[in-house]
Amino acid sequence: MTNWSTRKPKKKKVEAEPEEFPDVSNDFFELLRNLTPNMIPSGWPRYRQGGSARNWGTDGTNDYVPAAGFVQIGTYKDKVDPALEIHEVDIPFAMVFSGTPIVQAQGAEPSNPTGWITWRIIAVYRDYFRISWESDAALTSIKIFWLAFGPGAG
Repeated sequence: MTNWSTRKPKKKKVEAEPEEFPDVSNDFFELLRNLTPNMIPSGWPRYRQGGSARNWGTDGTNDYVPAAGFVQIGTYKDKVDPALEIHEVDIPFAMVFSGTPIVQAQGAEPSNPTGWITWRIIAVYRDYFRISWESDAALTSIKIFWLAFGPGAG
């Protein structure tokens, strides 16, 4: 005779070796399991220094404790025709920030492995940022990897 049960078997936690990884993996998996779309993770910056509570790109020495904010990350492929050695492009954010965010970006193009590419962020707004890139060779595209930290959702 077979006994049927509707209970799910308990999953065993995989414990990390304390000498090598003290509680880091378990804490991280616990954070991921409890994360919801509108929740601020515990890794959110506790303090921020600048000249404006709302516009994070403003320099200054005031200390702030950001109550709300979020991070956006993306990859943008700038395609140009004809091929160019220098170009400027506006990259939109998926969601508008309530103030000016801080943006970090870098560019790369695998089809130009021995050449050089430089880039610089020209301007940052609540809904997009503008970046300029330049290369030693005429390119038809470049990938731009970016990360933006900013105040609450607009």
